[in-house]
Amino acid sequence: MLTDVAMPERDGYDLLLEIRSSYRGLPVIALTAQARTEDEQRAQSAGFQSYLRKPIDAEHLLREIEKHVRGKEA
Repeated sequence: MLTDVAMPERDGYDLLLEIRSSYRGLPVIALTAQARTEDEQRAQSAGFQSYLRKPIDAEHLLREIEKHVRGKEA
């Protein structure tokens, strides 16, 4: 699943908690315009599988998705 970290009416971290309560094994990739190292560390600590900064590089995004999909199949 892809989600933005900072949405107008919902925090991506709150959404992650909701997802984890129902879909524990679902990979969640954070998309954000925040580029500070501490933001990435917070996302990793919260349980996001990947943290991608905007603007998103399509090839990098596809590699990250593939990595998590393949990891589920292994």
